[in-house]
Amino acid sequence: MARLTPAGEVVFARRFRMPRSKVRAIAVAPGGEAAGRGRLQGKLDAGDGAIVSAAGFDVFLARLDPETGIATKTTRWGDVGSARGRCRRIRAGLCSSPGT
Repeated sequence: MARLTPAGEVVFARRFRMPRSKVRAIAVAPGGEAAGRGRLQGKLDAGDGAIVSAAGFDVFLARLDPETGIATKTTRWGDVGSARGRCRRIRAGLCSSPGT
């Protein structure tokens, strides 16, 4: 994920190393804060501490600092099966309906 200025200069560029996981959606608030939603299997550390899937694929939402791109809050949903993330709306960096 990356943030650029209107002139095209890089503010931050972050690569999350997640061999069995991927970011599937990105939302940006008017203030510049971004949130990435995706699926993970195994371990993910977006900058605020590692989260680990329960089993199968779980859903995650990472809220990113607008200046550094480091996660300020990462949340995981899932249980022993596989979950699919279908956020209906992201408000204040939280998924209002993560889906299954």
